[in-house]
Amino acid sequence: MKKSRLFIVGIVFYSVLVTLFLGLYIYMNLHDKVSVQATRAVYSSYSVEQYTEEEISDPAAPIGVRYAYRWTLPENGLTDETLAFYMIHHYADVYIGDSLVYSVAPKQTNQVGKTIGCMWVTVDLHHEDRGKEVRVVLTPVYDSVRGRVPDFQVGSLYHIYMTQLERDLSQFFLSGVCCVMGLLISLMQAILILRKKAQNWSVFFIGNFTFFLGASRLTDTGFSSILFDQHVLLIYYISVGAIYLACISAALFFYQHLGKPRSKLMLWVAILACLAALAAFMLQALGIADFKETLPLAHSMIVLVIAALFVTMFIKRRRNRREQRSRDWLMLSLLSAGVMTDLLLFYILNASDHLIFSILAILLYSVLLFINNLLDANKRAYTDASTGLFNRTRWESLINNPGFSEKNVGIIMFDLNRLKHINDTMGHDAGDRMIFTFANVLRNAVPLSDTICRWGGDEFIVVSMDATPGLMRQYLWRIHAAVEAYNESGQQPELHFAAGYALASEFPGLSPSELLRKADERMYLDKHQWYKDRNLPHT
Repeated sequence: MKKSRLFIVGIVFYSVLVTLFLGLYIYMNLHDKVSVQATRAVYSSYSVEQYTEEEISDPAAPIGVRYAYRWTLPENGLTDETLAFYMIHHYADVYIGDSLVYSVAPKQTNQVGKTIGCMWVTVDLHHEDRGKEVRVVLTPVYDSVRGRVPDFQVGSLYHIYMTQLERDLSQFFLSGVCCVMGLLISLMQAILILRKKAQNWSVFFIGNFTFFLGASRLTDTGFSSILFDQHVLLIYYISVGAIYLACISAALFFYQHLGKPRSKLMLWVAILACLAALAAFMLQALGIADFKETLPLAHSMIVLVIAALFVTMFIKRRRNRREQRSRDWLMLSLLSAGVMTDLLLFYILNASDHLIFSILAILLYSVLLFINNLLDANKRAYTDASTGLFNRTRWESLINNPGFSEKNVGIIMFDLNRLKHINDTMGHDAGDRMIFTFANVLRNAVPLSDTICRWGGDEFIVVSMDATPGLMRQYLWRIHAAVEAYNESGQQPELHFAAGYALASEFPGLSPSELLRKADERMYLDKHQWYKDRNLPHT
């Protein structure tokens, strides 16, 4: 069995096994249940459903109001149980009976902000607390969180935390993947740039963007405040600050990725995002406005980056190849849609947790960008940089492909006449224009189903997989007509070429390389005749 066929068999088996295991996982998740019988209580918790709420006016409070929530603990139980709730931009005081058992607020020495961020409040419940009244006084810091009632839970602290992890798992996991992936991409590309083995800064900035976006979403979960319960304010600052840094990184990435000549708008947006981030930082540091209060500024930078992106894409639409342009529009539209969806949901729901569309979008975008780069790298390997046609490597790949059939192959060999004379008399720029113009003639005259290669210098070949003598003559007629029309237009330098073709049906048994030599011999006969008819030296 040939190696290529063995590889195909391996791929088929691999695909079947992946499909079978995925099907097994889905089935087990949907149908398989484990029967559990326990004689002792397992870890559990419950939400307090019955409580009274009271709004208390207080001029000393940040927005002039506090909220008190009251309920009575049960007469039995309370063994190894905890009262826990998650609060967002509030201060908290917890009373059991007449005793203040918990209080959290900013330190008096805190001069850089008035919020304590988002955190879990946990209070151990003792056996002697049975039947006592619980009073929780919450002080909102901002109007946007006014009247937001937390979920008061009583029970096993372990169960409460695991329940929160289950809620945040998708966002926590995907955000962590983004952070790790972005950090690795940034570090690897920075090392390559410092060692002068790479000059592509766009890869570095997309790594930064991925990392900061992941960091913003990772720290914006209830479970993060559990892991870092001693640094909740720092976690909150990271969450908001990362949004600004992600905006700047995104703008710089698009500036590099879309090309500098037409994307200066993105550079100006990056500078503006830097100024906005600096302003937010200074306002926070001076205690004038918290990050929470300047968050709309960060969101406006997101909208500005996306708007500038589509303006730049629209301006550049004529410069890019149609296929590449379509891929860019698809990828960037998916990324923008994910980010904008999270942004809109944030203002509609007035909550930032469980918003994972931006994370899914950047992960999908990274995969598509990787595939896109692979496609471009493959295309560059088979493409002549000057003309955009296939190169000789493509010809070698074509004839070595197991699916290549020699039965109806036809090959036309072309060579430009008097190119050396043009280079000597009009300069090499004129010679390059001559080559590029003839490449365009071939591209317009030969259908996409056939292969056009720049063989080297001023030599070109056309390979048709279903050729007949009539088809070869039709191609040559089209090319001659296009060249005559070009020369009659008065453009310089004029185009002249020689051509020869050979078909597998004429020479059965010849390999593609041998068939190419036959076409080359006929082309040189045509070239010699062209110079002879004009009494010109053969150059």
